Amino acid sequence: MMSHSPAAGITASLAPLILAAAPAIGVQDPPAQDAPTLSAAVKDVEARLRTDHYFQRARHEIVECPPFVLFIELPRRPDIHHVEEVRELYAPWLTKLGEIFRADYAEPLALRRKRKKQSLLPVCVVESRRGFVNLQRRARPGGRFPEDVCVIDAIDAIVTYKDSFSGGRLPHEKRTPVLYQAMYELLYAHYGGVQEKPAEKWYIEGLLGYFTSHEGDDAAILDHPMPSSRVVNEITELAANEALRQGQFLGVRDLIAPRSEKQIQTIYKKCAQAANISVPAPETAVRLFAGQSTMFMHFLNHGEGGKYRAGVRGYLTHVLADTGGEEPFLAALNTDIAHLDSQFGNYLTRLAAGESLESVMGVTVEAAAAIHPELIYTARTAEGRLAAAVGRARSGDYEGAIEALEVALEKDGDGADRERIERELARLHALVAARDSYFESLAGGTKKVRIETGEGTTAGRVKSLADGVLTITVKRDVELELPITDVSPETLNKIVGKKVSNFGEPWVLAFLRLLAGHDDWDKGLPQASEPGNLLREDAGADLERLVRYGHAIERLHEWAMIEMPENTRDRKKLFRAVTELALDYRDVPPVEERQSQLRDFAARLLGAVFDAEGLSGILNGDVKYLEDGVVRITYDFDSAKETEDFTRVIGYLDHRRADRFKLKQTEEESSFAQKGGNFEGRGAVCYRYLLEFEAPLKLEYELLYGRARPGKGMLANFLMGICDDGEGNYVGCFDLYDLEVINEPTAYVVTNYHEGERPIQAAKTYKITLRHDGESKVTLEVGGELQREINSGPLRSGGIFFWVHSEISVALKRLVIEGKVSAEHQSKARESWIAAELLDAGFPE
Repeated sequence: MMSHSPAAGITASLAPLILAAAPAIGVQDPPAQDAPTLSAAVKDVEARLRTDHYFQRARHEIVECPPFVLFIELPRRPDIHHVEEVRELYAPWLTKLGEIFRADYAEPLALRRKRKKQSLLPVCVVESRRGFVNLQRRARPGGRFPEDVCVIDAIDAIVTYKDSFSGGRLPHEKRTPVLYQAMYELLYAHYGGVQEKPAEKWYIEGLLGYFTSHEGDDAAILDHPMPSSRVVNEITELAANEALRQGQFLGVRDLIAPRSEKQIQTIYKKCAQAANISVPAPETAVRLFAGQSTMFMHFLNHGEGGKYRAGVRGYLTHVLADTGGEEPFLAALNTDIAHLDSQFGNYLTRLAAGESLESVMGVTVEAAAAIHPELIYTARTAEGRLAAAVGRARSGDYEGAIEALEVALEKDGDGADRERIERELARLHALVAARDSYFESLAGGTKKVRIETGEGTTAGRVKSLADGVLTITVKRDVELELPITDVSPETLNKIVGKKVSNFGEPWVLAFLRLLAGHDDWDKGLPQASEPGNLLREDAGADLERLVRYGHAIERLHEWAMIEMPENTRDRKKLFRAVTELALDYRDVPPVEERQSQLRDFAARLLGAVFDAEGLSGILNGDVKYLEDGVVRITYDFDSAKETEDFTRVIGYLDHRRADRFKLKQTEEESSFAQKGGNFEGRGAVCYRYLLEFEAPLKLEYELLYGRARPGKGMLANFLMGICDDGEGNYVGCFDLYDLEVINEPTAYVVTNYHEGERPIQAAKTYKITLRHDGESKVTLEVGGELQREINSGPLRSGGIFFWVHSEISVALKRLVIEGKVSAEHQSKARESWIAAELLDAGFPE
């Protein structure tokens, strides 16, 4: 039995490359390349700055605040406060800006750098305005704040200044221009369109204003940004003044249309002339446009209960690819221009009428205290308020439900709505009276009750019920006090049981069972009961639906206040509950409107599961963590589940198959599967592993070649590849004999092939080790003996794959991977796993 030499395939497909590259490169050692680290990235930025003559002579302090790095020029005269003042003014805000962009945009949208691919973007604070003016002469022209900040493209640096004599402005006023430009450069780094810069002016100005138009000295305010009072006042005054509204306030269609400052000025000129008012100066038009864009972005993120937040964030992918416009924007938000105009106009009108920004944005007292405020449902209709009250009743808070309905009477107290609210109020009052009377009848008695709450189960005898507090005697001299609202309808129904004589009229118990969600809630309810028949009518009309509606609101509010569960089991349990609500209640308005928010919440739960379990949570192999971030993953292939960590790739390295022995079956007809403790098959297959690794990397694998079948051929190739980029560039080991390095982008192609016969013994297990030392040395060992070594050139990280081209059966019996998964690759694996889990759970992509 023979292994087929890989040389023919390489020569045929890469001959021109080899002939061109060999004289220059040969097989000599390439220069060593260190793996990029944060300190290396800082040095890279520093070296680039030094190419400018100003920074060649400047002394500076460096503060890392990824994805930015702050260079603070030291003053010529000693000043012990200089560095600390600049650090406090910018560093926490730049860091927070980077964290939010990564968490809310880059990771969920899988954004990748297209420009400015260096890992850190420099923000340079020179000592004085004089130095800043000198640097401005070679800066990019234009910009929103040319007096305060500029960008020098030759060194990819944002530049501002700290002048000891430039007092008078508040810290946030000094900081805004720098944050604005920093956020713009971060967006520009991810821009992949064909224009010179992103063209969608409203989105860019709106997003930059959203993160930089603020007041306050704590960077944490960026977690829940609120526009500055200047912006709010200017835009709401426009909305309130009829003449100015017609001439200087843009409708949504006009707001999202401009692609340049010239187009902005043209639109304001058209509007002003139509309203017969003065045309605003160009700088005024740009300022008004930026202010209205900022308020529109705030509205899309926080107005209408946050229903547009996911859509407007996702739309950034269109902005960065130049594929945006009115149609894709409205599709992303799932709405139309008329609705947006009406809702945004109402939002500004309420602000102009004196309502607080918090109130208009729906930031209630409850939402202000919420951990996940986007889940809070603020009812705006009689049906919604009624359902919200039913939701509170379902949790056991009947008094809270009564209070909510009394408020609803004031807002919706006309006609049929009033009659309906009054009926529910009467039912809840009767239920409270029955509940209190029942527990009072148990006080001092011998009957034991079991009360289940979110904290667990309490069992004991009722001592008393007073002032909304239920006192339970758990054991002698041990008492426990519970709020009566902790007793849910289902728990109360279980306590009452079948002996209902002490629980008021039969219809009251039926109402309790309806709130508890029982399908047969009216079982045993007399037909002659007028209140019971009225309850049946309401239930038949919509009460059962309102109970469902209310249950959804109850769960949303519960989850809005919940901390991330501490253990993985509870995180998974909550994920299942969120999935169930999102999918089974998607016809209920609050859930329908919060599909994207629930998906995001579910994704955060999965992210927390991944962060707690690490790779062992997503891999089916045996995972062990070693020192220095190295992980060892072992596959014995005893279960088909283990093979799920390998993805079949059709067509990879097709050119390598073309010039070797012909197979009877195509890739589509070939198969590889788990069988008898092996991952085995024959024909043409390729599988890529789930993760990517950085060298040093070691693969230990056991390979078994099967016996040749009579008349079926006896040639075989098994290629194990590492440091693979998915585009045909890798370090590879063919069978037991050969090593090769292929990196077309740098014309680095090196081979170390065995000369002569290549025998393979059938039915023998070969133990093979493929090792990359992290520098440039790759070795092949078989049975513990060194066979080959090769220089890997620039290849030090990437994926793992195996590739089979064989007339006989080939079995991978065992595979052990030992290496380091980089933070970037782990993040990619995390994203992919979360997306797959959400899809499996039923969430749309």
